[in-house]
Amino acid sequence: MYCVHSADFFRENRDDQQFSRQFLELFLDGDPQDRCEWFDSLALAIADHIAEFS
Repeated sequence: MYCVHSADFFRENRDDQQFSRQFLELFLDGDPQDRCEWFDSLALAIADHIAEFS
């Protein structure tokens, strides 16, 4: 089974408040298996991701 998630990167030179917020979001997010739709092929997962976020 496949799904596609967007990436979130930590960057240096961010202010402390923004860094703390992003850090907490990573721990508060639910299980990846519960927060997206799963597909039988990678091609279908990519197509769904493109359709949803474009």
